[in-house]
Amino acid sequence: MRARVCLAFALAAGVAAAGDLPRKVYAHYMGCFCAGTDAIWWHAQSGLGTMDFPGEVVNQKDPLKRDIVSVINRAKNAPSFGGTYRNFALAPTRRLSREVAADLEIRRAMRIGVDGFTFDAWAGGQGARDLFDLMFRICEERDYPFELTVTLDTTCLDVKDPGLKQYEGNQWVKTLKWLVDKHGKSPKLARRNGKLLVLGYQSVWPWVGHLWDVVGKKTGWEDKAKIEAEVMRLRSTPEGWALIGEAYREIERQVGQPIYWEFCLSAFEHGLTPAAQANLKPFAPDPRVKAVEIIAKDLPAIGMFLWEGRDVPGVARAALGAGAEWCHPMKLQYENYGWLQIASPGLDWVRGDWAAAREWPSTLIQLITWNDYHENTNLSPGINTRYAYYDLMGHFIQWWKTGRPPASDHDRVYIFSHKYTHGSRVFPFKEKTRADNVIEVLTILPRPARMRLPGREAEWDAQAGMSFRQVPLTAGPVVAELLRDGKVEIRLEHPEPVSDRPFRQDTGKTAISTEEARLWREDFGPDEPMYVYSEYGDVDGDGLPNWFEMLWFGKFGDMATATVADPNADPDGDGKSNLEEWRAQTDPTQPPAAPPVPSEPKL
Repeated sequence: MRARVCLAFALAAGVAAAGDLPRKVYAHYMGCFCAGTDAIWWHAQSGLGTMDFPGEVVNQKDPLKRDIVSVINRAKNAPSFGGTYRNFALAPTRRLSREVAADLEIRRAMRIGVDGFTFDAWAGGQGARDLFDLMFRICEERDYPFELTVTLDTTCLDVKDPGLKQYEGNQWVKTLKWLVDKHGKSPKLARRNGKLLVLGYQSVWPWVGHLWDVVGKKTGWEDKAKIEAEVMRLRSTPEGWALIGEAYREIERQVGQPIYWEFCLSAFEHGLTPAAQANLKPFAPDPRVKAVEIIAKDLPAIGMFLWEGRDVPGVARAALGAGAEWCHPMKLQYENYGWLQIASPGLDWVRGDWAAAREWPSTLIQLITWNDYHENTNLSPGINTRYAYYDLMGHFIQWWKTGRPPASDHDRVYIFSHKYTHGSRVFPFKEKTRADNVIEVLTILPRPARMRLPGREAEWDAQAGMSFRQVPLTAGPVVAELLRDGKVEIRLEHPEPVSDRPFRQDTGKTAISTEEARLWREDFGPDEPMYVYSEYGDVDGDGLPNWFEMLWFGKFGDMATATVADPNADPDGDGKSNLEEWRAQTDPTQPPAAPPVPSEPKL
């Protein structure tokens, strides 16, 4: 029966082979983080609230009464690491209207060749759905060549969501019924091969829910431990993997139409018991390979969020060999302060992933992510990465779609760096992990040039087209110069120098490019002053880095307060000036505690 239903769906859709479908890329979109407005705007403007400090500290106007170090030492969560945000949206500091901000996001994505947004359903709850509706209206009214769909994120779905209460079914079914009901007839709804396109994140969970239903109905619901043991067995064997297609067909049946699914393998082994893990040993080194050989017979696209498992090339071969599309994971870095912090050595991961997407090949991509600033995976312009990563990804997208590296009609220079050196001490915040790295300068040139990094003893010949050079991450300014015939034609100075006195852990990249002013004007016009953020720079040239003045004496994150401290003042009266406190990595607002008075020995 299942085979007949699948065949009927296929005939109705007019199936094309995966290799015949157009190459399309959708950016994973967090509906709670629209650039320049709402939640992400508030976070960026909230001062110490950015770092999750208690309200009484955030609202304390007197710097000498904040006692930041004591708060850090008492904290057992985010404040002790300086919060969980690092790279906010690049936009004016004034709040944009939601419609202006939504239009900005769409135009930015289209400019680099992104075909649409896939909303994380529903990070941001009803507010995310409202933004989703707004983007549909904008795309329809302005006839943008841009599509919208959803990624089912079980961690953000609630079967009791009041905004979906009119629909029957589980949390996945309710969301898709809402989508079809609200936007099923829109020409801007993403479709593939004639079907509604739905992308994946941790796609195991609808299947796991289905397994519970199957086992519970078979054995009865009295013995939950027995049901769980059988579900674990099915999760770790080909017998259970063969039911993944059935689970997704059941969702289609309840929604009332066929769906073009991307099955995301993230969390495939999450939460398995030791007995279930033992079941996977015959499929070493990576059981996902065998699983995908089965899954890809029923679902049209296979992908993952990060490079996960021990044989990603094998997983891709299995998907392609079964006739499915491979959705290659794209990543620069990942910063989740409750779990993992990683960053590509230079841009090695980026180049490698796009090469794999071209060569294996990948024909459908979910970019991770457009705007998850909380985990610092954002492709969209950010205050640390600026337009550099964003613009460069446009180059790779065009290359992937056309099969040819695009030529540039002007010199493009990109610098990717980090905020501090490997062995430096962090103060006042605590450190969770390190991420050693390098400085990379990448160029895309219409003709060869000589490149050099003043003060870093690095000089080389850059060829026409794309090339790069990596140098050690050492403290000091980061400047790149492009020369021809011995004359400097371009001097690009990074606003964020490399420090050897970091104030908090920040494993993510900083970046700058020659394209900043052009892209800012395209986004905001010629009259909007460009916003430049820097923590380790020194905007007033007084010897104190911007972060020191903002954190201790101003409003953290507000560059207007990066000039408020006198380097020669001694506000806590301990005999050390602010400049000396910075050099020694000590608290300039609280004098050192007096040593305890020795007690008299007891006789």
